[in-house]
Amino acid sequence: MNNPRTQVEEITHYIEKMNIEMIELILEDDKTYEGLHKEEYIEKLKAYFERYKLKGETKLVAIPGFCDSKGCDNACRGGYSFVGRKSIYSIDLVFEVSNGEVLDICRCFDFCTFDKERNKMLSDMKKWIKKKSK
Repeated sequence: MNNPRTQVEEITHYIEKMNIEMIELILEDDKTYEGLHKEEYIEKLKAYFERYKLKGETKLVAIPGFCDSKGCDNACRGGYSFVGRKSIYSIDLVFEVSNGEVLDICRCFDFCTFDKERNKMLSDMKKWIKKKSK
């Protein structure tokens, strides 16, 4: 995404770059994100970025998708899975948008990308984890 045109594109672009300072400038001061005040949400994002950086990541890849939950307020809402290039870590975020303005950003735990191979890999990984935890 070379020239972001919307607020979602800007936020996505700077999450890919793990540029917390620019994200802080873009997010609205008077809104909450995931039920957190902006400052708290920025700290949470910063912690995610630090985990990526500890694994040697310098940039993330945004893979578009949507919330695939059947019982969630964010069901079918669009977003991105931010994936490391070196690690298997990802953070899946959905965006609530109205008239081009981001109203909320939420972490999604039932995210489905438009990348079928990645979806199968994640599904297999979840099954393996579930099997090991029994």
